[in-house]
Amino acid sequence: MDPTSVPMSLIPSRSSTRRYTLEKLDNEIAKLRTLVLPIAKSGYLSFMADFGRVHEDFLCLKASYLEERIDEDGSLKWVTLVVPIAYMSVSGDLKDANNIFIMIKQAVLNFFGEDLDLKTAFLTADGAHNIRRCATDHFNQYVRCFAHATDIIGKRTLLPYKSTIVSPLERSILKNYSDLLELCRLFTMSLKKDRALYKEIGVSLLDVVPTRWFSGFKCLVAVYKNIDKLGSFIAEMTPTSASHLDELLKIENRIRYKELSDVMDPLLQSNTYFQENSDSLKDVAVFVVSLMDEFDRFSVAGEKEVLVKFAKQATRKMCTDLDTIHFVATYLNPPSKDLHELQLRYDRHQVLKKTTNTIT
Repeated sequence: MDPTSVPMSLIPSRSSTRRYTLEKLDNEIAKLRTLVLPIAKSGYLSFMADFGRVHEDFLCLKASYLEERIDEDGSLKWVTLVVPIAYMSVSGDLKDANNIFIMIKQAVLNFFGEDLDLKTAFLTADGAHNIRRCATDHFNQYVRCFAHATDIIGKRTLLPYKSTIVSPLERSILKNYSDLLELCRLFTMSLKKDRALYKEIGVSLLDVVPTRWFSGFKCLVAVYKNIDKLGSFIAEMTPTSASHLDELLKIENRIRYKELSDVMDPLLQSNTYFQENSDSLKDVAVFVVSLMDEFDRFSVAGEKEVLVKFAKQATRKMCTDLDTIHFVATYLNPPSKDLHELQLRYDRHQVLKKTTNTIT
């Protein structure tokens, strides 16, 4: 039907469309409130908080809880369900721990219509000091977001913590990998400025987001997946782009790209999984030890040996932010219910030995 043939009297006004949408939203919120409020009062509700920026700073708050289900084979299974609570604008100067708690408290009050005791709840968030302090001061416990943790592992593989002992030679080797990432970022920026040529080449290169370490690695992968095609256009590029690409085409940098990909790909896969499955707390303990197992299986020599060494150290450091809650989540989700083998794998890496006595 031609929309212009519909009488204006039959087309809903903007105000009535808005009113209908808000009524539907209120009804859905009421259903969620009825479902989740008893769980919140029982103290078994957890919260996930995340700051971000899309034109302006915002805070996204979700609640989660475990629901008991029977699997197809008749076994008991626990499923984590996630409920959106609030999405609010945040002023940059109001991000200290106390103000974060006030915002979360108000959002919970607005959603549930009741002032709940959050001291019984867990708070899952990134590793920022302010939100960690908020969790330890006002909640039962802080739980690290593992998507964020893998991002940190990637960063700290090339830029180790200050407390880490790094020899001058190792520091020089790590700098070579970091310089390669930076070179890809500069090349991508330079090439994209020449819009006509970039369109003619017909490749898709990725920009680097400063707050997301893996965006730099994704930028690197995008360049090297198209490196031969890009090389065929080098004569048509600006001197700056051509100079960057000439460096990227060198054999030693192609080798470094391959070595960096070998180490970072497992981390990137883990990062992607937890970005897309924010409710998969049960998988964290298994993923972390699997990363360490995989790094141990690498047959390495030369510069790559240094890369693997610090990837393992960064992953082991992340284990200090894991605790019994991850093992309990694993325990509650068959077929991984027997934690003995999982604990032995951690013991081999000399981490998380304390969990043996806390799981009953």
